[in-house]
Amino acid sequence: MMKLVMTLLVRDEEDILPAVIEYHLSRGVDFVIATDNRSVDGTPGILRKYERSGRLQYLFEAADDYSQHRWVTRMARLAFSEHRADWVINSDADEFWWPDEGGSIKDVLAKVPPEIAAVSVPRVNFLPWQEDDGNTAPFWERMIIRERRSLNALSEPLPPKVCHRAGATVEVAQGNHDVSIDGVPLPSIETPLRIFHFPLRSYQQLENKIAKGGAAYQRNTSLHPEMGGTWRRLYKEHQAGGLLAWYEQQTIREPQLGRRIADGELVEDSRLRDYLRSLPALVPPPRAPRVGLAAAVASAARRWRWRREVRTRGEGIVTLADSNYFDGLKLLNRSLQTDYPVPIVCYDLGLTEAQRRWAGSNMRDVEIREIPDTSDIRAIRQNLDGPPLAKREKRQWPLWICPFLIADAPFRRVLWMDCDMVVLRDMRSLFRMLDDGPVFTPENNAPQIGANAAELYRRLPIDRSFDMHMPMVNGGLSGWDLGRDRRALEAYMQPIKAALRDPAVRDAIAWHDQGCLVWAIQLLGLEDRVAPTWRWNMCVRHTRVAGRAFEADDPDVLDWLRSEVPDVAVLHWNGVTVPWLLRLGSQQ
Repeated sequence: MMKLVMTLLVRDEEDILPAVIEYHLSRGVDFVIATDNRSVDGTPGILRKYERSGRLQYLFEAADDYSQHRWVTRMARLAFSEHRADWVINSDADEFWWPDEGGSIKDVLAKVPPEIAAVSVPRVNFLPWQEDDGNTAPFWERMIIRERRSLNALSEPLPPKVCHRAGATVEVAQGNHDVSIDGVPLPSIETPLRIFHFPLRSYQQLENKIAKGGAAYQRNTSLHPEMGGTWRRLYKEHQAGGLLAWYEQQTIREPQLGRRIADGELVEDSRLRDYLRSLPALVPPPRAPRVGLAAAVASAARRWRWRREVRTRGEGIVTLADSNYFDGLKLLNRSLQTDYPVPIVCYDLGLTEAQRRWAGSNMRDVEIREIPDTSDIRAIRQNLDGPPLAKREKRQWPLWICPFLIADAPFRRVLWMDCDMVVLRDMRSLFRMLDDGPVFTPENNAPQIGANAAELYRRLPIDRSFDMHMPMVNGGLSGWDLGRDRRALEAYMQPIKAALRDPAVRDAIAWHDQGCLVWAIQLLGLEDRVAPTWRWNMCVRHTRVAGRAFEADDPDVLDWLRSEVPDVAVLHWNGVTVPWLLRLGSQQ
């Protein structure tokens, strides 16, 4: 019966090591030989635990010159001489050897012809999300986007790794990319194996790896200077202060994700995540919530840090509410302050005096403002109103003034949010998406009727090639940097101003200001700034809480919503009766 041994060379790998060991032991590896090279985190303790279970041999290497070829060769020979291995996998701690046809790694190797002594295995990189540092989930839960074809830091194709039949005189080359026996390189073939590679799990992890590994390469005078080119290149970036910028270039930015997937550059691949979820050793025990003083101090510290960040960046929310939506303002504010505490400016569309007083006394992060008395807004009130809408007491003219309120905002970085939205999680990440350009969110309530009429483009022509039916955008949430995105915001206003002069333009615009936003995106070629997923603006119709009534003041409602809708960041009651009015049994 085949015996498969895996070798590991590790240094400060506590975040990934348990998953790597558990995974490979479950996919056919019988035993692990691990060399710890001067780890200072929890890596030694993890290795000792598996050593006590009889599934791992622990070695310590004190040298600091990254002589990988010598140390891995030593382990590969031990696999044969002490553990009677038939096959040896020489793996890095950030690699998962995946059998593409299912089954185990042994199943794949058992089909290798006996005259073949080595197997070449291609690698693909999984990528981290931009601004993922606040996410405490395991890397394998977060990182499910991979490249279709990966390059290294030198912009060269990512070289494959080699596993091989065991032998007493085997020699593994630096990088584990080639192997020889008795000085003769072993020819290899490809099999249905590939390596899922996770070299970038956080900036802190990368910086530690490059600072230590790059310096170790510098100390190794026996290696050719071109050996370890990726390490040496990134070490120079680190020394020059450019490593963070390089890392950020590798991250996934959600606005570009849909385009990069459509272009075939990236692939959504959750197979490893789904597999690791099935391993009991990787499922953490239920964690009791922190209570008392420690929890209060931790929460207060986080809120203080984020408030300082919000002030520094000039971030804020702009919305609009009348007396029917005051409960929505309260819920929006409470959901924001418990997730990412940003200030809110709410323009008063008809709040009662009692509601204004309550807001002044109880919502310190909310400023109630009068709607600006500008010529544009006066003209909209006079000329772009119409019969009441289906929602209770909802008028038409306020649906045209959104871009003018955004432009009036006292913040530099602004998110417009409708007052029938609730923040469930990750608002900080949404603000970070503004780093690359304006942010728009897709329509998912009635996308089939969201396109402007062709007449709009005859009267307001666009001088570029575009799809009249795309993008399908919901105007209830958008993001702007007012210092950078003035042109886009003026383009948003342009069809509204044209509609004031020409009723045919008004009739050709779909869904009031929403159609104007679509036109602006098409005019400026901003289609790639539309988030590729619904999670940032999810219509409640698609969730389990649709049609459920509740009070906005219910102290438990946010916890309930966050548990019932676990994969959504922002929930939107667009096109449906809001829950606090459902109790009244009336239509908005």
